[in-house]
Amino acid sequence: MVDAAEWRRQQEQDTDLRPVLQWVEVQQRPLVDEVAVLSKATKGLWAAFESLRLCDCVLQRAWKEPATGEEKWQVVVPKGLKEAPGVASRRRTPEPRAPDDGEAAGRELRGVPGGGGGRGGGAGG
Repeated sequence: MVDAAEWRRQQEQDTDLRPVLQWVEVQQRPLVDEVAVLSKATKGLWAAFESLRLCDCVLQRAWKEPATGEEKWQVVVPKGLKEAPGVASRRRTPEPRAPDDGEAAGRELRGVPGGGGGRGGGAGG
């Protein structure tokens, strides 16, 4: 199992996630002109800025369970952990999913900071 400190360390090392972490930390979305030169993954997270938060300093993304409409949180998986043992696959079911926006882990968070329900804001939320 990956702990919060390792998630954060890996996210900081990911060139796609590093700028997003900075935006969410200061709670300020940059202008579109500023992200034009960034990667597709970074632009996708920029587009989903309102659905992002830091919980225990780990970047997470909100999504709605299609069957229930319940909001859930996913850790945004950095490149370094995508194929690591113990990290769940991006997909839980064979159902269609939203376009790629930074490779969020496709599972409910259990044993990961902020796992499960309600929307909290800001760091520690």
